[in-house]
This record gives sequence, structure tokens and C-alpha cells, in this order.
Amino acid sequence: MTDEADRELLRAVLDHVLKNDAFPSVEGFLRKHASDEPKLKELIARDLLKDISGRYYLTLAGLRACDTAEARQQLAWCQALLPALQMAWRKARGSFQYAPDLYAVLGVEYNPEGEYGVPLGFLMASGLISADLSENTGIPDENINLEGLLYIEELDVAGHAEKLPPSMDLAGAALLRVELAGYRPFDRFSADLGSLTVMIGANATGKSSLFDFLRFVSFAAQNPLPPEIDPRNAGKLLFHAGGPDRLSFALNAGRREAPASLRYEVEIHGPVGAPRVVRERLVLDGHAQEQTPPPLLDFRGGRGVVRDLAVRPGQASWTVPPNELALRRAIAPDLPTPSQFQSFVASWRFYPGFDVSPAAPLRRPVHVEENPVLAEDGGNLSAVLHALVLEHREAWEELETHLGATLPGFLSLGVKSRAKGMTIAVLRERGISEELTLAELSDGTLRLLGWLALAVSPSLPPLICIDEPEIGLHPRVLPVLAGAFRLAAARSQILIATHSPHFLAQFALEEIAVMRKEEGRAVFVRPATSQALRREVEEIGGEALARLFLTEELEVLP
Repeated sequence: MTDEADRELLRAVLDHVLKNDAFPSVEGFLRKHASDEPKLKELIARDLLKDISGRYYLTLAGLRACDTAEARQQLAWCQALLPALQMAWRKARGSFQYAPDLYAVLGVEYNPEGEYGVPLGFLMASGLISADLSENTGIPDENINLEGLLYIEELDVAGHAEKLPPSMDLAGAALLRVELAGYRPFDRFSADLGSLTVMIGANATGKSSLFDFLRFVSFAAQNPLPPEIDPRNAGKLLFHAGGPDRLSFALNAGRREAPASLRYEVEIHGPVGAPRVVRERLVLDGHAQEQTPPPLLDFRGGRGVVRDLAVRPGQASWTVPPNELALRRAIAPDLPTPSQFQSFVASWRFYPGFDVSPAAPLRRPVHVEENPVLAEDGGNLSAVLHALVLEHREAWEELETHLGATLPGFLSLGVKSRAKGMTIAVLRERGISEELTLAELSDGTLRLLGWLALAVSPSLPPLICIDEPEIGLHPRVLPVLAGAFRLAAARSQILIATHSPHFLAQFALEEIAVMRKEEGRAVFVRPATSQALRREVEEIGGEALARLFLTEELEVLP
């Protein structure tokens, strides 16, 4: 139990930190609080305070015990900084030798004190990061290791940090709606997406272009726009044919059960070679209160304001280069909502198909990774399987069950260690005495293993786009694969494009969308809106969907 005397000591430490942007030295603090030394030792024993290298540090629990507005704000900032630090660690895949290296990856100006340095100190005192400390301030400034943050979704500050309004909390959020004009075949395009959306349509109707657009948005949330605007579009027509050299889009994201969502609006002008972001806004959409909150981002021509209603009142004026989104820089700890949205968009993953060629990285031993996410080419599949077998036995057993149901002669799956922290997956089959490494498996088996490993992974990106997963697979495995993706959609949002009637037949009508062209424009249609079609599918089942797909009847529904 923390009494008022304890709180006063903890508050005195916090007051020193906030006034000086430095953690107090034990010697100097005791000169003012000599009679409180026994209590300070007791606070250390209770993990509310730490004595590290001759300085006092509050832990997150110590901040919580302070029970002041300033302490709650610091807790909220630590929570808001979490996704940005996790992203920085994944980008660097190692420690940051010097603090400026970390700030460069975060995309913010180096400042060893204040809003970034102090929260790093609290996280270090709580055992979540490790670092060498500045002699002058005690703030982490060298050999900063953030690995301890990777497995954390939310810091233990519930009930004490300033709470975001539920509609602004992006934990478990999904991309709800896309509106797009001026990009390739899209003009006045809109699509409402579910937790699982399976897209069909003829070639050149916009399925892959929709994936490319979402990948472009994720890229732009992390990087300046190159001269070609979309780095994957070199040599292709970027802007909608016959239209001006500009594109605009709006994304709605949030939790499906929430009454409001975040709406992100952007307009980019060409020409290719000289892109300019002319407008950018992040607003709360569908807010039920009489007074609509002001935009969280509001920029025109690179100049604008950024704010967050949840932690700090007021706003900051920014100027960003013409070829950058302000969202890219909105990862400060006092901007939890824009920061969460930036992390949400930057975390999207895209899988156009795995590289299973004879020399592919997927077939070779790879370095063990902490909490790996499957690479887009599948190159770190063995690392993903290594993490599953060691840390997620339930997911591993689910994977083996799927493989047993789809691979004739399957006995077991395993991983083998190799020299210097390397690992490779191995498979055992009936009638073969030797284990088969990934290098020896068929292309189809490797593809199936990759898709199933992705589907059973406990930690998934918030949005996963998968292009034609049926390629190279026998029709009999498609029901199992569809079921695995449906289960994964409970933990992530899955968007799939397919040309397979057998695969399509495994999904409910409500999960299907049709992409088609109308007067040169891509259009997104939900066939479930047809009452006649619903009756036919209810009577016949998935076979009706397959037949209607083959006869193109699905694609011409009004």
C-alpha cells in the first residue's frame, strides 16, 4: 500500500525529472531528503523506484503511484511511444549504438532530453529496455536495446494513464473503407472492407492495383515520396488515364464496434518527377458529440497543425517537405492517436506469392529472429516456424494438423539448428527415412507451408493482402487453406484476390467482392446485395458460387 508520504517522495523525484530533464543523483537527492533514506530503500524494494548508476529512476509502477496529472501524462506518453519504438527496433534489427541513430529511424529531430529521453528512462527503469546512460542527465544515450518491448501490446498503465476515447483507440482496428480517385484504373472508387474480403474479377479490373495502392500508402507513411511517386510504379502509368496528374484518397479506420472512426484524407499532385502533397487531414469521423473535435492533422502545401485531444491540449505548427506526408513524422509521444494511426498503416503486409525457386532464401537456413513476421517473399519461413515451435505450441499443433490433412504421407514438422544462430525447417514423410529440409520440398508444399504458417501466427499485422494464394496448390487443400485464413481474420484483417472457383466456393457470399470495369473505371461490388443470388446460394451452396464465377454471372450483377 502506498501512503501519502511515499507518494510525496515519488512526486519529488518526478518533479526533479520534469524541471531538469534529468534524473536526480542519489547523493544530491539525499541531501534534501536525508531523513527519508529508509523509505527510499523501501520504495526501491517495492519496485517503485530504482537506483541505477547513482541516480533515482521512477518505474512505471512508481509513476502510477504518484497519482498526479503530470505522472498520468508521462504514462500516456510512454504508451504512445511504444509502437514507434517497436517499429524502430524491427527496422534496425539490433541495438542503437548512439541515441541519434534511434531518432533518425524514428524520423524526428535529435533531442536527448524532454519528450523522448525521459520516457526512455522510465522504460529502462522498468526493465523494458537497456541502455548506457548520459553522465550529465542519466538519460539513455548509447547502446539502446529495445528488444524487451517487442512482445508488449500495452504497458501496464491501465486505469491510470489518460485514456483515449474508445473511438480513437486503434488496438484491434481495421481498414473499414477506401475511397480513391486518380490512381491507375480508380476514379470515384469506393470499397467497404470486412474482416475477411475475397475479391474476384477478370484480369485488369483493379485487384492487384488496389493492393499496390494500399502498399503505396503504407510506404508513404514511412518514407518521402520518390520522383516516381510510387516506387513500384516505375515505367507504368500512375495517374488515371485521361485525368489530371493528381490522385486523392480517403481511408476510414477503427474498431468495427466503435461509434466513430479515424478518417485520413490526402491529395497528391504530379507530375511524375516532382510530386507535391497539397492536402492532408486526419479527423475523427462519425463523432456523436455536438461539438466536432478539430482535425488531428490539417496540412496544405506542407504547412499545418498537428494535435492530439487525448493527452495534451493545444496544437503544434509544422512545416514538412512537399514530397512528405506529415503522418510520417507524427510519432511523438504526445501524439498518441496520430502515432497509433501511423503505426497501423506502416504495419500492413502484402504477399504477392512466395519465391520458391531453387536458389530462393526460403529454401536455405536463416537467422533466428525474435517475434518474426513472415517476409513477403517467405524468405524467413524457417525463422517463423522456429518461433512457433518454441513459443506458441498451440499454433504449432494447429499447423501440423493442417499439414496432416493436406499432405499425403505427412508425419511431422520440425526445425533444426545450424551454426551461428541459423535454423531451417524439416519435414518427415512416411516411407522416407531421412528428414527433408525446405530445400528438398516441392514448390506446392512450400507455398502451402508458407500460407498456413502465416495464418496460424499469433501476432499478425493489422492488414494482410494476399494475391492468388491458390497458385500451385491442389484443389483438395483449398478448403483447409480457406478455413485457416478465416480463423486468422479473427486476429487480423485479411484481403484476398483469387481466380480459383474451387477456392471461392469455400467462402460465404458476404465475404466476397467483385472487381469489374465500367467505362474504364474500376468498381467494387458486393454480390450479397442481390436477393436472387442469395437465395440460389442458400439452396445450392458454394457450388453455386463456383458455377456463377465460371460463367461470369457474378461479375455482371447490377
